[in-house]
Amino acid sequence: MTQFRKRPIVIEAVRLTEKTEIKTREGTLYGYPGEWLLTGVKGEVYPCGDEIFRATYENIDGTKITPACNETITLIRDGVVTDAG
Repeated sequence: MTQFRKRPIVIEAVRLTEKTEIKTREGTLYGYPGEWLLTGVKGEVYPCGDEIFRATYENIDGTKITPACNETITLIRDGVVTDAG
């Protein structure tokens, strides 16, 4: 099997604080508190578990990823996220 490495791209992410329904082209996904909501390079939105997120991503300014996040993302409306793609 051939091995591959992810390209060094910048994504946007926010830490979820409540169960969130995410509507995508592939169907409905759910994100849970402590997971991360990622926006990919084509505007696609999807959840990512904390352990995988921390193993895969780092802050672009080199600071440590904090255990909690109070940011909001405008795509979340009443607990429902719509995939921009």
